[in-house]
Amino acid sequence: MKYFTFRSNPASLSKQLINYTAFAIGFRFSEYFLFRIFYSCLCFDYRIVVVTVLSASTLLKFFTYKYIFDNPRK
Repeated sequence: MKYFTFRSNPASLSKQLINYTAFAIGFRFSEYFLFRIFYSCLCFDYRIVVVTVLSASTLLKFFTYKYIFDNPRK
């Protein structure tokens, strides 16, 4: 999928896999903790929290992955 979305990056495939895995795990933990904070501590409705957290995470992931995997020389 990344080949259709982002330009190729000269970094090795294993380095890209490590970067992707680390950021994916980080995003999942941040989504979980943000959900727990907004739902449990601040008592927002879970439906609003899920939509908001996942929407913000998706946008942030797109730009973060673009920065990581896009060719910096272009």
